[in-house]
Amino acid sequence: MNYLSSLTGSPADGGPQRDSFAQFLARHTTTQQDAMLGKGRAELYRIGTITFADLIGQREQTLTLAELRAANH
Repeated sequence: MNYLSSLTGSPADGGPQRDSFAQFLARHTTTQQDAMLGKGRAELYRIGTITFADLIGQREQTLTLAELRAANH
């Protein structure tokens, strides 16, 4: 099953269960994670410095790597 097929259907209707962001990333290689998030963000995520919520600002804008590092010091 690929990611797109995991989004179809509803678990209540017998469809597939949706993955959390962490589960989704865990199924992918480091190289794929780097491609999805950017190498710096992916490294910070893997070592636990940032979470998925940290990747998005309060106004749902993507934060820069510098903003992520500054916010998590």
